Amino acid sequence: EAEYRVFDVASNEVARGGLVVSGGVGSVELPTNQKGWFEAVAECRGAKARTAYAVVEPPEDKFVDDSRFGCHAIAGDGYFLKDTPFGREREELKSRRAYLGGAKWVRLHWLSWACREPERGRYVWEDLDRRVSLAERNWLRVMFNVVEVPKWNSPTNDMSLTCCGTQRFKVHPPVDQTAWARFVTELVTRYRGRVNDFEIGNEPGFTSAFWMTGKPADFAAYLKTAYEAAHRANPDCRIYPGAP
Repeated sequence: EAEYRVFDVASNEVARGGLVVSGGVGSVELPTNQKGWFEAVAECRGAKARTAYAVVEPPEDKFVDDSRFGCHAIAGDGYFLKDTPFGREREELKSRRAYLGGAKWVRLHWLSWACREPERGRYVWEDLDRRVSLAERNWLRVMFNVVEVPKWNSPTNDMSLTCCGTQRFKVHPPVDQTAWARFVTELVTRYRGRVNDFEIGNEPGFTSAFWMTGKPADFAAYLKTAYEAAHRANPDCRIYPGAP
């Protein structure tokens, strides 16, 4: 016979009991009278096994138009599969499942300035257009997570990778803020009426990977430039600072 114990998120024991093990298999009905996260630990003759589970409120079967629930249902720059039948089918399936699961938003993580304007004044939108259309087909609202600096506007040519696999030249403040403003203007103008929410930067507090200078003033200038350019192009758009 084995014994099990259940602990809450604060490591308080909330339940214990015995279970019969037969043929190496045992089962127990874990308590669900409290909501929260729990860890269950079973011990038998010196062997130990553990698992975790959560107790949540049952979802309501209703449509909530203003829900803020969303996910990364559509792959962003750097993650997107090649434009093959398999890739398109996979992204379509993910988006449809996200909507059926209750998501109303997709955070396109990332939208890379370095990918979208690889040379000054030359913009690449085609596959981004397809992703926005994919979200629209599945009734998902889009928030663009705009990140990265192209090499032609970076203070460094460092191609080495950060701990998260990002090339270092991409995660510095832009040399020319005017060029950054122009890119934001082009982006917001192109998708006005389809995309109204823009997150500027991703985890800038993670200075070893996503914002190499570590200077809050630089990020503030970067954010302010984007905010002003975006609102000139679309006064109704919403700008969010990348967090944390």
